[in-house]
Amino acid sequence: DVRKGEVFVVMGLSGSGKSTLVRCLTRLIEPTSGTLAIDGEDVLAMDRSRLRELRRHRAAMVFQHFG
Repeated sequence: DVRKGEVFVVMGLSGSGKSTLVRCLTRLIEPTSGTLAIDGEDVLAMDRSRLRELRRHRAAMVFQHFG
């Protein structure tokens, strides 16, 4: 659990799954199993509008290579 006001960092070696984790959190890719909740809300059940809101305000990522 990450509490309000806390900062959460994902660190690891190349190939350890950091990008995959963040892409699952933002649903850029779909997880193959398990559950995913942010603030108790099921991310896998979010519609496109709610996902946009999530990506804008709650869980964003910066792409290293975007060309």
